[in-house]
Amino acid sequence: MPLNDHIKIQLATFVQDKCFLHSGDLSMSFKTRIRSGNMAIWIVCALMVLALSGGVSFAAEFPDVILHDGKIVTVNSGFEIAQAIALKGERIQAVGSNDDILKLAGPDTKQISLGGKTVLPGLIDSHVHATGAAVYEFDHEIPPLETIDDVLKYVQKRAEILEDGQWIIMNQVFITRLRDQRFPNRQELDSVAPNNPVYFRTGPDAALNSMALKLNGIDKDFKITDGLPGKIEMDPTTGEPTGVIRAAGRFIKTESSEKSPSQEERMAQLEKLLQDYNSVGITSIVQRSAGESDVTMFQALKDQGKLTCRTFLCWGVSPDGEWSKVAEQIQKAADHPAHAYDNLLWLRGVKVFLDGGMLTGSAWMQKPWGVSTIYSITDPEYRGVLNIQPDRMYEIAKHCLERDLQITAHS
Repeated sequence: MPLNDHIKIQLATFVQDKCFLHSGDLSMSFKTRIRSGNMAIWIVCALMVLALSGGVSFAAEFPDVILHDGKIVTVNSGFEIAQAIALKGERIQAVGSNDDILKLAGPDTKQISLGGKTVLPGLIDSHVHATGAAVYEFDHEIPPLETIDDVLKYVQKRAEILEDGQWIIMNQVFITRLRDQRFPNRQELDSVAPNNPVYFRTGPDAALNSMALKLNGIDKDFKITDGLPGKIEMDPTTGEPTGVIRAAGRFIKTESSEKSPSQEERMAQLEKLLQDYNSVGITSIVQRSAGESDVTMFQALKDQGKLTCRTFLCWGVSPDGEWSKVAEQIQKAADHPAHAYDNLLWLRGVKVFLDGGMLTGSAWMQKPWGVSTIYSITDPEYRGVLNIQPDRMYEIAKHCLERDLQITAHS
């Protein structure tokens, strides 16, 4: 049976003995997590949605590649498993039994026996910050952190390496991933780094030691007066800050003590990260909160033939302030050259931060969160943090859609 004309599959690259295909002109996507197992897996295509009801399609031209003696997961409506697949240029030419597909081979067709291995759809990770993740450990490797003790040992080691007064900054170590299910307090951080300011950041929340609090002017008399959400936790006995702040990261100023990568090094690290994605079967990504520098790096990789993941970009838009400023940001995305459709790199939409997050107990909920020690919630009616009011959110969405920009809201 002929393949659906709307299904276009582009053969991208062979990586680590795995054959990867990118999907083109498909709006469907899915996100999954790879788990290790004993089965050797060949990952062949991104969203291999085949319009099959059985049998095969015989094309006039010989296929370039045939994979046979395997388990081809078609992901069609019947979730059929075929034995072989024929590839021609940017298309899947046919799938079916070994006998039927091998009959299509020409004198130059490369034939690869899978030896019973499984062919799965390539994966789309629909939410990454690849340009940042690529250089997260550029200065030094960060060990697995599973407990408060692990955190304190890491901070102590950094304090031994750095000079007094240099910042020790930890990003995105969410306390829900620690067995202790809490932040380290200022006294614990002081005990391992008394002469260095420490900033343990988990999104909008953080824990700071005494030096970091002092450098940012946070003491028992500190008040949040800008009308925005936020809380400085105070010790009920002493009245002094515990070191934990909630939704108040905007008040913290730090200075990195880590070496900063050059643009060339950033590019090299991003290229390596994309190859790491490929190695576990990720063939498409969506870069959230992209800025001009992100677009520039992805475009450079594409121009050099090194963009091994199909990439969709979501332009970061700040929803605050005068509407004219918000509209200007949206228009900048709409006018950007990368917004013109491209099958490999496409600035497809925008992203705004609608509310807080589940991992920090600040997501905007329909019903109250309830009192929580982990999230420092004392108000039984607390529902989370709403950053954008409904009227403004409606205007943002309308403005985006009128300019063919998909709207993404962090929530």
